[in-house]
Amino acid sequence: MIERKNGVLMPDDTKPYIQIYVWLSGPLEESLSEEERFRLLSKIKMVKRAAAHLMAGMIKGTTKYPNDTWTVREWLNYLKDDAMDVVNYAFLLEFALQEAAYVEPSA
Repeated sequence: MIERKNGVLMPDDTKPYIQIYVWLSGPLEESLSEEERFRLLSKIKMVKRAAAHLMAGMIKGTTKYPNDTWTVREWLNYLKDDAMDVVNYAFLLEFALQEAAYVEPSA
């Protein structure tokens, strides 16, 4: 059993137990050349990692909140709050990269 933190299953704790399967079949697979299928493999792996990350976040939200029935206003407020976090992360990442090795600041 995975330990909860304040009643919540955290993404880093759940991701190792999430299995995402992605495959191509039928006419789509047959339409790709061997080289194209090979090149696509790394992209499929990226999609699988992203899907596992999304799933872990959904598990966290399901265990953190008592329901999913927020109003449109509440959803928008959460979206705007998360969007500001992403902007902050971008600036913090840029600062960290500049500290690690000089990178020309963006405009």
